[in-house]
Amino acid sequence: MTFTKPLSRKPMEFRHCPGPPVELWGAADNEISGEVEVPEFLYALVRLMKPAVCYELGSGMGLTTRAIGEALRANGRGMLVSVDHAADMVREARHQCAGLPVEILQLRTEDLALSREDIDFLFIDSGEDVERFADFARCSEAVSKQHGIVAIHDTGLYSALGESILKVPGWRALFFPTPLGLTLMQKVA
Repeated sequence: MTFTKPLSRKPMEFRHCPGPPVELWGAADNEISGEVEVPEFLYALVRLMKPAVCYELGSGMGLTTRAIGEALRANGRGMLVSVDHAADMVREARHQCAGLPVEILQLRTEDLALSREDIDFLFIDSGEDVERFADFARCSEAVSKQHGIVAIHDTGLYSALGESILKVPGWRALFFPTPLGLTLMQKVA
């Protein structure tokens, strides 16, 4: 698998993260993005799932946005709506995703209106622990009961969100112990 715009890598510098040695992961070549393996993983997940409706809360520099968009393009179906409140992040994400099936909106995640059980794939990478948990709680009803997946970044062991998200009633969770942590959630049928 290759992206049309390869992710640049540098050694990871997350010294505060417990778990496997951080030198096993690469970091994006900017100040705010996490592990480069996360967009690579999300690309593969979206290729496998073949979702029609995807949302991303927190587009940041657009690395995961681009990975999801490229997977949707490779699938030949699907659309991603990504939101971020910061104008500079939205501008960069739009640049990263030009020509992809991606719409990037500048608004706060709490202002996003979602239809019930409309989302096949939701990626949450927005703000602090409390904001990400609130985003999950608010958006979880919009995720399809059949096959919908929620991926939440920054759920690592140092995060208060990590423990609580694994115990949400009606959801099963799978935690990946990357330096920042990634958790996949799916509704229990």
